[in-house]
Amino acid sequence: MKDVLVVFFTRTGNSERLADEISIKLHGDIDEIKSEFKYLGISGFIRAGYRSVTKKIDQIEFQKDPSKYKIVVLVSPIWASNIPPAIRSYINKNKESLKNYGLIINGAMKENKKAYENFKELLGNPVSEYVADNSNIDYEICQKDLEDFADKIRYKLENEEENE
Repeated sequence: MKDVLVVFFTRTGNSERLADEISIKLHGDIDEIKSEFKYLGISGFIRAGYRSVTKKIDQIEFQKDPSKYKIVVLVSPIWASNIPPAIRSYINKNKESLKNYGLIINGAMKENKKAYENFKELLGNPVSEYVADNSNIDYEICQKDLEDFADKIRYKLENEEENE
């Protein structure tokens, strides 16, 4: 069994940047969730908000089997204070493999608290969490927070190894 899988979905590229950073810090594999819908432009933005608020799910594609990993890190944007349909689909398909999960969400700070609670409702408490403000993704403060996030994941992995 491998240690860490970092799974992300992105519309604007912010979640991909965060996923790349954390996969490097954790030496994890990375996998992108791809949706049947293209959420581009203003119409895509509106569709994204509507589908998130109404808790729709998308047909998705991804490559890696999360059950083959000790910890799965979900990296997700927040749309209209909710979980994006592609991430909701991934959770629905893989819930049993997400017992030990880390969570990185990003969006406008006022939206993040409600969305974080939605994730906890679906999956329980994460091993580690980081709530990013889109405006901080390219700054040192984000790097420090990601390192703290990674430290919690490493600690969990070390404890599991000791108990094996």
